[in-house]
Amino acid sequence: MFNSQTNRNSSDRTIIFLLCFFGLMSQLAIDSFTPSLPYITKYFNTSESITKLTIGLYFFGMACSMLIFGHLSDKYGRKKSLIIGYSIFFIASIFCSISQSPTQLLFFRFLQGIGMSCSFVSYRAIMKDAFDKNNQSLANANLIVSSIVLFVPPLSPLIGGVIQQFIGWRSNFALHAILAIVTIYLIFSYLHLKPIASTKDKWLDSYKKVLSNKSFILNSICSGLASSLMFSFVEVTPYLFQVKMGFSTISYSLTSATMIVVPVIFILLLKNRISRMNMDKVMIYCALISAFFSFLLVISYFTVGINPLIIIIICTLIISGNAFQYTATYVAAYKEVDNHVGASSALFCFIKIFIAAVFSLAVSYIYVKNQATLGLIIGLPPLAIIVLKMIDKKIL
Repeated sequence: MFNSQTNRNSSDRTIIFLLCFFGLMSQLAIDSFTPSLPYITKYFNTSESITKLTIGLYFFGMACSMLIFGHLSDKYGRKKSLIIGYSIFFIASIFCSISQSPTQLLFFRFLQGIGMSCSFVSYRAIMKDAFDKNNQSLANANLIVSSIVLFVPPLSPLIGGVIQQFIGWRSNFALHAILAIVTIYLIFSYLHLKPIASTKDKWLDSYKKVLSNKSFILNSICSGLASSLMFSFVEVTPYLFQVKMGFSTISYSLTSATMIVVPVIFILLLKNRISRMNMDKVMIYCALISAFFSFLLVISYFTVGINPLIIIIICTLIISGNAFQYTATYVAAYKEVDNHVGASSALFCFIKIFIAAVFSLAVSYIYVKNQATLGLIIGLPPLAIIVLKMIDKKIL
């Protein structure tokens, strides 16, 4: 039996556009309201650690539902799974915008994560379905989407900062709801995929088969570690820059944008060369770059003190090293995946988000008072990637 929505198939360009839009939505839901974190803390008269949980619980919501959406995606099709997920995200966003207590906000952020998990799962499954001619084709498609989607993190805090400055934090969640409706419309109108064979395996059987692929699991863990670096960076830098260094909301947003635009430029310039490289080597080289500059960030505190310019430059280089990990870990994980693409995508995302969520929750209890603490936090994930890849290649 096959899952099909229509006799028409979307062109590669249309699929790339929609994948970019899904990526935009997932990044916006994470980053757009981060400039508001100190203001949410003040509004509800609560602690920083409680407010930071809005990020960690969002990821846990994603992790809790990914395995379900993965199986639904294989059984009923990518399109239906996306519509269900974005509908949940829309409803949760409305309730986030009208929350009257920290508890309500945390609960509805958790529901937002449940809804958005469909995007993370289907995003990778659709890419695998549409561009699985060879590893280079898949890498090229992923790098094109990544280079465009990576423009969103610098824009999201900027948009969120402007909204916070002139309207307030609730409007950031209202924006999420509006964009969810736009996304649902685009899915209905323009997402027409080739039919996929509907799985006859039971829910757990699909995942047992995927779990037997050790290389897939290890590279999924590495992807989670790469995400941990970025998510923890997004979580703690609003407090470091705005509270400790006195940046305004707009100044922090512009600074954050600057630190992420540079890695995007690197991806655009190097994507063709990177797509032809061995992805295992790319992972190790990129992790070495991020780990080295994280160590340099720690040293900078003891040599020059809290110097905003030095911190911005070094953080930009750390993020640049990490930027290629998303494509490298994805291609390395999927190189032996032929069947159960939806289940594989769900498990890949589950592992990735679960690791990032645990790391994010742990970081929420760490008091970051200078760049040395920040360097230690974001230096751990690349070091772990290096160790795992050395074990994978039997170097250790």
